[in-house]
Amino acid sequence: MKKIIFSGGFVGRGFRLPDIRKNLLLWSMLASLFAGVAAGAFHGRNADAEMLQSLDLLFLTDFRAGRTQTLHGAFAASFASAFIFMLMIFLSGMSLWGVVSAAVVPFIKGYGYGLSVGFLYSAYGLSGIGYNALVILPGAMLCSVVIASAARQAILCSAKILTLFRKTAVSDDPRVFMRHYLLAMLWLLLLAAVSSLIDMIFTAAFSQLFNFG
Repeated sequence: MKKIIFSGGFVGRGFRLPDIRKNLLLWSMLASLFAGVAAGAFHGRNADAEMLQSLDLLFLTDFRAGRTQTLHGAFAASFASAFIFMLMIFLSGMSLWGVVSAAVVPFIKGYGYGLSVGFLYSAYGLSGIGYNALVILPGAMLCSVVIASAARQAILCSAKILTLFRKTAVSDDPRVFMRHYLLAMLWLLLLAAVSSLIDMIFTAAFSQLFNFG
């Protein structure tokens, strides 16, 4: 009988399971984001439309605005929100305290998404769930991964900066990891733009199916 291998391809073809230990920091950032979603959904049940409208620039919580925006407006609003979070994370990575501040950003991003989810479900029931699944969730999923990945990069960069203050000589050229950090953040910013494009497409395709009054 052939021996079943679990360490490479599909079962019996060399399928390699992901090494969670190597990506522990990324998983931690995703866990922080999902914790924010849970907290936001809990508080979103008691939120009102005016509160969500006031937070729209940062969290895209004004779902009514998305139904009346032009395609360009929907993309611009989504990318502006993502850019603010990316900028917060980027600056955190360039600072000595970025190990802490960058880790908080995914939670904040998740909290804003959770507010929308909690309010939509509480106020509109199944219609709210449908709107979230068809309009908000597709772009939000990619954006969440981007934010978590950016936070990981920022924490690693900030930790590297901290090592420059050791008494012992540093063998690595700081310009190398800073260049790597900048390129990684630019790539993630491009993916954030893709998530905004997905937001625009799904908003145009499905938002008119829902009437929230």
